[in-house]
Amino acid sequence: MVLIHHSIMPCTRARFTHLIIFAVVTVLFVATGAPAGEDLPPGGTFTDDNGNIHEGFIEAIFAAGITSGCSPDGTQYCPGDLVTRSQMATLLARALDLPPAGADYFDDDNGDIHEDNINRIAEAGITLGVKPRTFEPTAIVPRDQMASFLARAFKDLEMPTYDQFDDDDGNVHESNINIIAANGITLGCGTGAFCPANPVPRDQMASFLGRGLGLTENVPPPVQLPETGPLSEAQATALFSLYFPPEDVADAVHLADCESNLDPDAWNPVGFGGLFQHIAAAWESRAAAVGFPGASIFDAEANTAAAAALKGSGPWSAHWPACAAHIAAG
Repeated sequence: MVLIHHSIMPCTRARFTHLIIFAVVTVLFVATGAPAGEDLPPGGTFTDDNGNIHEGFIEAIFAAGITSGCSPDGTQYCPGDLVTRSQMATLLARALDLPPAGADYFDDDNGDIHEDNINRIAEAGITLGVKPRTFEPTAIVPRDQMASFLARAFKDLEMPTYDQFDDDDGNVHESNINIIAANGITLGCGTGAFCPANPVPRDQMASFLGRGLGLTENVPPPVQLPETGPLSEAQATALFSLYFPPEDVADAVHLADCESNLDPDAWNPVGFGGLFQHIAAAWESRAAAVGFPGASIFDAEANTAAAAALKGSGPWSAHWPACAAHIAAG
């Protein structure tokens, strides 16, 4: 019998070996010749990009000193966060190792943490600002502006021989969009499309920079879950990062520890099972709703995916009141 922080003592059931499999991502990267996690631990540097299609380039720009992540402890990259113009300046200044500028080019970035790098890319001719003395550092970078930043930054790019996309005709950045496409920096967003007005998230930015710099994707090995017994906190964090938003991962670990002692086999005779102690009577529909039809309630990944879906529809307390109170109490 396994002791967990639950009102009724559970017992365990044997389960299949659980493995976090990044099948689609692995196939994509193997096809492009990417190395399989050179010098990286399972799951890689960051906990919130596991399985992300851009993870190989995120690791590459981290190794190159272009990014240090987005969290004070260096464990998160925030792949879905949108890149601002000031952040773009710092990424490019680091990527190109630009020297300090000899002038202050803009008035609206005074005191901005990225001001020095904004001036560096202005002096290098990578940015022209949005109007005289104005950079708009907090504005989000759309894909068309990103193209111009990169085309100006990587000055030895080959010129295109034909128009690459149909949805940028007449766009002021069209020529630069064609340049980065002709050089393999962008693959577009669909057949014949570039989606010039779409904002650029941090994960995509990693791939744009990595391709532009000629970096090699470094895909970390997947995180293997133990054959039997509870997950370690690191294993749980890596797994939960696949399904929960970054801000919920730590609480998810605490919640699952409270519910099941992080044991995928935990079973409450009243009718609750798995890491997040899902109601057995509702399990079949919950699993199917998140893409795991027919999965066992003791399947760690399926149990996690279903929990993330529940959390997405309301607070922790809506489905796990006792353990949610435990989290709130600290």
